[in-house]
Formats: sequence, structure tokens, C-alpha cells
Amino acid sequence: MALNPIRVVISDDELKAFLSYDGGPSEPAMSETRLRYLLRGQGVVSGLIEDALASAVSEINTGNKMADFLIAQGTSPQKGENAAMDLCFEISTKPKEDEKGKLDYREIGVIIIVEKDQVLAIKKKAKQAVNGVTVTGKVLLMPDAEDIPLSAGLNVKKEETDDRVIYSAKERGAVKFENNVLSVYPVLDIENDVDFNCGNINFPGNVKIGRDILPDFSVKAEGKVSIWGSAVACRVEALMDVSIRAGIIGKSKGFVKSGASIKVGFIENACVEAETDVIVRSGIIGSTVHCNGFLRVEMRGGRIVESRIQAGHGIVVGNAGSRFSSATNLITGIVGAKEVIWLGLKKELEEKMNEVRNLEKRYGRNTLENKSMPVGFMERCQQDFERWETLKTEIMFLHEKIKEIESEMYDYKAVIVIKEQLFPKVTLRIGKFEITTSREYHRVTIRYSPEDARMIIA
Repeated sequence: MALNPIRVVISDDELKAFLSYDGGPSEPAMSETRLRYLLRGQGVVSGLIEDALASAVSEINTGNKMADFLIAQGTSPQKGENAAMDLCFEISTKPKEDEKGKLDYREIGVIIIVEKDQVLAIKKKAKQAVNGVTVTGKVLLMPDAEDIPLSAGLNVKKEETDDRVIYSAKERGAVKFENNVLSVYPVLDIENDVDFNCGNINFPGNVKIGRDILPDFSVKAEGKVSIWGSAVACRVEALMDVSIRAGIIGKSKGFVKSGASIKVGFIENACVEAETDVIVRSGIIGSTVHCNGFLRVEMRGGRIVESRIQAGHGIVVGNAGSRFSSATNLITGIVGAKEVIWLGLKKELEEKMNEVRNLEKRYGRNTLENKSMPVGFMERCQQDFERWETLKTEIMFLHEKIKEIESEMYDYKAVIVIKEQLFPKVTLRIGKFEITTSREYHRVTIRYSPEDARMIIA
């Protein structure tokens, strides 16, 4: 008996093939191999469903009818998903508003400071597309998903999950995103000037500046500050050493402060403070310099003129003062930390003394001492009388404390060394002793003589 016709219908998108059979037993018997051959002859070359193939063979061999029986199914194409990246910091060149709502163009967000373990970026991985295949063997191509190249650079940790990559900082520092590389730098390196392109700097590590700091900008660092050029009418503060290759050009408003030492080419019309030493290559003019260590002007012909210099352990300079100026002060032999305490006590003493004077002016000293007032009036003024008594005790204590601090505040071993000329009208002070030169000296050392209880120029 001949096999009734087997008909195959392929869907319009060619992703499905349906088999129909009119019924009646098959002679010879149908096999999977034979059915595959028949399907291939009608264009079905891919996606055969093995279970459906076995069922169709069984139904045909038992003579059962089949209509639109799904015998093959292709693979549908799947679109991919492009990678996506979320930066967890914002780089902005927009100026910030100050407290009055005014735009400050020196405060911009170009330099971003991040903390250790802070998440810097989250990248969602690309999901690749899947090509489809029809039952007729045609490949349905899909465009590849686009990836975002992002590498972990210096001090950046990379952690991957199934669907994303997380980038975080290994150290505290300045984050930089350049050429698809994310890095964190513990040292901030400014190649050019500190100006409107980078704005003010406040950095938790060391700062290197390739050129100048321009007027009215500020640089603050919790580490060292190294400046290849000059600090011009600006503010520089560092917890560690400050090095300025050229000089400090203060223009009467420049300020440089170091929690350690300062090394600079020259200082002009500026205010400078250092916890330890100040080393100047050529000279100081029109400035105020305070340090707790030594102040040295290295060039033999270097000069200090029209400046107030206070160095805790000593001063060394080539020339001090000039023939045309009388505003040069060289002060040494004062322990800075003790002086701060001493000044605070002196201020407190003056405030209490003023309060005592006001009470004595109101009631009279004799009245306060003798309490010679009518009983009713005395009761109303009792608080002022008690305050006057308390102030006397506190003032006596402050006087004793000031004497104690003064005994520790002065270092009379400190000296002032002049390698070339010391001009007239230069004020010299060691500890609490002070003299002003009346003539010119050459190559002298100024020290305190405990035997003579005075300062000696020799």
C-alpha cells in the first residue's frame, strides 16, 4: 500500500515547519531516517524537534491523521544590549556659588577627591546578540552589542559579577579618567599654572605644580607642596614641607604656611609661617616671616630688608637692613609654642584687668575692699563684689603662670649671624632683650651674654 502524501508547510518567517498526513498505514513502515529525508526534500533542514519526529513516525505507522503538526522550529534572533557606564563622580567646570550667591570662578570641580574604597564607576556588561536560524537553514544575523572600554589604572580595584563591573579606589587621592583608563593619584600633579583652568586646590596628599600659582588662587595640601615657578599673591598651606623653586611674590597679600619647613628662592611682600626652618636662596624684602626653627639666607650676598623675621633657634643672613630703611627686625630665641600660650595668657589677663577697672570705677576701690555700703544697696551689688574678689584671685594666678611660661619661653643660646653687612637702624632681639644698631657692622654674630645680662655684637 502506498504512503499517503506527507505535506509540509513552512511559516512565512521560516521559523516553523508543520507536517500534515491524510492517514492510513504506511507501507513500507515509516522510520525516522526516511521521514528526515522526506522533510529535507521539502526544504526543512534545521531545527527538527526530536520528540515530534518520533511521534510523527509512530502516528504515520498506525495510520492516524495529522494536521499542522509542529515538526521543526528555528531559533529566533535576539537583540543584544549595549554596555552602560555610570560614573559615581562628577567633573564640572561650572563655578560654585559663595554664601552670598555670587559665582566664584576659582572654585570649580575639575579636581575630584575620592576616599579609599569609594566606588568610582559601575559598568553594566554588554549582552551579546544571538543570531537566528530558520528551519530552511538560513542564518538571521543580528548586530553585535557595543562594549565600553574601561580599564582599571593606578590605585583602582576592579570587581566583576555576572552582569556588571565595579571600579573602586584603593587609596585616597585625585581621580582621573583619561583614554578609557580610570586612575587615582595620591600625588596631584598640575603640569601648568594654577589658574581658572583647574581652580583652587584642596588635596589630601602631595601637590606638584609645574609653573606658577596665579593671584588670588589657593593651594591647600595635607602633604607636601612643590612649586616649580612662583607663588604670586596667592595662599599656600601645607601640613608638610613647602618648596618653591622661584619665589613668593606676595604683593602685600600672599600667604604661605607649612607644618614643616619652607624652602624658597626669595620672599617679597608676603607673610610666611613655618613650623620648623625657612631656607631662602637670595633674600627677603618687605615681608613677615615666622618659624620655630632656623631662618637661613643661603647666598652670601643675600639680604633681609624692611622685614620682620622671627626664628626660634637662630638667623643667618648675608646683609641685614639698608642705608635707606629702618624697618628691619630680626628676632630669635623665642620658643613659638610657649609664645602662643604666653600671648593667650596675656590677653586673658588684660581682659580680667579691664573688668576689675570697670568695677572699681563703678564702686570705688575702697568701697570694694571695705564693703562700706548700706545693707540694702550691698545686697543688690553682692554679685559684683564677689566677682571682684574672684577676679583678684584669677589675676594673681595669671601673673604667676605668665612668669612660669616666660622662664620657659626664651632660648638665650640662639644667635644672629651676619655674614657681610649689618646696617644701622636694624632692631635685633634675642629672647626679651632688644637693641637697635646705630652704626654699620661687618661679619658679626649677635648673641646674649648672661654674664653681662645684655646682647653683644662681635
